[in-house]
Amino acid sequence: MVAIDVPCQDCGAPVGLDDPACRACGELLSPDLRLALDERLEAASPDLRELRERVRSARYLLLVLAIAYAGVALIYLVVDGDTAAAPSFFVETYGHFAFAAVFLGLFVMARWLAGAAIALALGLFLLLQLLDFVGNPAGLFASFLGLLGVGRLTMKLGMLVLLCRAAVAAFRAHRLRESLVPNRALSL
Repeated sequence: MVAIDVPCQDCGAPVGLDDPACRACGELLSPDLRLALDERLEAASPDLRELRERVRSARYLLLVLAIAYAGVALIYLVVDGDTAAAPSFFVETYGHFAFAAVFLGLFVMARWLAGAAIALALGLFLLLQLLDFVGNPAGLFASFLGLLGVGRLTMKLGMLVLLCRAAVAAFRAHRLRESLVPNRALSL
């Protein structure tokens, strides 16, 4: 366990990592003070710092997914523009725009809640791939026949592996933080 604390911005008494407010004066911790506590914890544990760095860098994978889904939607608009009245065109095009917006939202969310955003992105990505397979099972097998299909399948598998690795790193970072920080709420 690591004891990390900083002085309260009001009274100067020590404030720990999991303290919602100063124990001496009751002043709520400012976001800057919480950030300082978190930075001290990372400085005290190189393993935690490495895991959190992996999670922070995985945040940009969510941005890549948002851009990829928006790109696919734009391709549908440009290539299949003459079939714009078909219901499948509407679902595929605007569905991809919606997924792009969701992944963009998860990218923003990951700034504060990286582990949760990555877990949600992994679940959504798996669901989308499952729906894609259920909607067109022959598409998976056709992927092996053409160069473009193999590239698409390789990209999907790569994204899946990267999302899984990021989720594991987030989980390990959370568990390591829990083992490093004494739970003061239980000792009250």
